[in-house]
Amino acid sequence: MEEQQRTEIDLKELFFVLWDKVIPIGAVTVIAAVIAALYTYFLITPIYVSTSSVYVMNRQNAESTITYSDLNAATQLTNDYEEMIKSNTVLQDVIDQVGLEATTSSLANIISVNNPTDTRFLEISVSHSDPLLAQDIANAVAEISAEKIVELMDVERVSIVDEANLPTSPSSPSLPRNVALAAMAGFVVICGIILVIYMLNDKIRTSADVERYLGISVLGVIPDIPEEHSAKGRKKRRGKK
Repeated sequence: MEEQQRTEIDLKELFFVLWDKVIPIGAVTVIAAVIAALYTYFLITPIYVSTSSVYVMNRQNAESTITYSDLNAATQLTNDYEEMIKSNTVLQDVIDQVGLEATTSSLANIISVNNPTDTRFLEISVSHSDPLLAQDIANAVAEISAEKIVELMDVERVSIVDEANLPTSPSSPSLPRNVALAAMAGFVVICGIILVIYMLNDKIRTSADVERYLGISVLGVIPDIPEEHSAKGRKKRRGKK
């Protein structure tokens, strides 16, 4: 019970230590947020994402209607289709069509393919600093990969469901998120520094510290007389003489 009370007193003491430094804590927090905002706005290149989607259908019997086995087979082969979309065969044709000055490996790094669960849809997303170029690349990847999948993988049809959109706002970086994270980091760091300095300072500062750390009672306290008052007192005494 005594140890619990001691812990509560210590936590309260630490709170007031931080409260006494609320101005520098607030200043550091604001400065960290401003630095993050300036860095994000002026030094980080915004990235835009454009997305197109295709639908893959693999009919096992071209003369019959689409069956459940056709749908199941198409679903199981989506991983193969994803690899085909990012293959050198497709990407080189995209580079030639769009007129990119890039290698197939660097182009693959800005393309992501997503397959929603239990569907035959493939979402092709392209990330680029130029929104118009991101759109052109996404459309080219969808068009060329659809042709290559039909040609090389014996698939009946690949339909382009959605053409790539022209992104109007960057997907990254997020200015509010970066500012919030920087402000939080600045707050935590300055609070940590203040608490560490306080806890490493083993000077006896108050009568309560004497009783707490030395285990002895304080009989009296000598008030701290400001220097200016003591100087005035000495002058008065000299004047009387």
